[in-house]
Amino acid sequence: MGRIVTTAGSSSSSGGLPAFGTAGQVLQVNTDASGSEWADPIWTHIATGPFNSTSTIEFLNLGTGFTSYQAIFDSLQPQTSIQLRCRLYHSGSTLLTSNQYGWGMHYGRSSSNSYTYSNGQDYWYLTENGNEHAFTGYCMFSAFEAGKKATFSSNIGSGTSTQDPGKYTTGGVCGYTTNAISGIKFYASVGAFTAGKIKLFGMK
Repeated sequence: MGRIVTTAGSSSSSGGLPAFGTAGQVLQVNTDASGSEWADPIWTHIATGPFNSTSTIEFLNLGTGFTSYQAIFDSLQPQTSIQLRCRLYHSGSTLLTSNQYGWGMHYGRSSSNSYTYSNGQDYWYLTENGNEHAFTGYCMFSAFEAGKKATFSSNIGSGTSTQDPGKYTTGGVCGYTTNAISGIKFYASVGAFTAGKIKLFGMK
C-alpha cells in the first residue's frame, strides 16, 4: 500500500516525516519498517578537487570519521603523456615517501596487455605511461587507522589516441603503520592536467 508524506513530526501509518534531522542526513525506513527516520548516508561527499593547469590535488585532514574512501576521476585531461600517481599523508601534513608503497597492475592498450608489480616504491602507480586522453574511473582506499597497512584498488580508463584505449586495474598496500593516514595526494609524473576533477567520498 502506498504512503503519503505528511507534516514533519507526524507518526501516522500514512508514513509521515519524523522531526527534522541534522544537515546532510537522509530519510530512510527504520529497522522494523514501522516508520521513517533520519540517518547519515553510507557515502558522504568530502570534497572535489579541480585540475586546472596544476599537477597535484591533495585531500588533507581526513580525520577518523570514515572506514573507507572512494575517489572518482572525472575526465582528468593530462597536458602530455604521464603516469597518474598517488601518495599518502600521516600526522596532518607529513608526506609518506621512503619506499613505503607496493603495487601490482594489469593494463592493456590496443591489442596487447601486461602485468607489472613493484614494492619499496615512493608512490603508488594508478596508470602506466603513454596517456594523452582523459582519465576516467575510481580508486578505493581502506585501513587508514593507526596500526594498519593502508590498501587501495583502482580501475581507470584512458587512451593514447582516439581509438587506442588503455585500461588499468591496480591494487597495492602501504607498509607504514605507526600513525593514522590523514590525507591523499594525486599527481602527474610530469607536466600538469588542463581539465577534470577528482571527487572524494567517505564511507562511515
